[in-house]
Amino acid sequence: MRSELAVLSRRARLINWAISLCTVCALLICAVIVSLFLGPFLQLDLSALVAWVFIAAMIALCSPARRTCSRTAASSAGRSRSSRRISA
Repeated sequence: MRSELAVLSRRARLINWAISLCTVCALLICAVIVSLFLGPFLQLDLSALVAWVFIAAMIALCSPARRTCSRTAASSAGRSRSSRRISA
């Protein structure tokens, strides 16, 4: 029972982390769009800023998937080994 609660707690933390990073990604994409409109309006070259903010948004978007996949793979590998021991 405690191990199931620990797994659920870890999943809740990962989901919270993923939602937070997706929100950050959305806000950074909004900043890219605002920069793309304000640059010509203010006659400024914001191309470097747009590029860096977009890269940051993509890192924020890919971070939850990479983090979740690596932990899921590690936990499933541990489960498959333990299930072999039980069935053997």
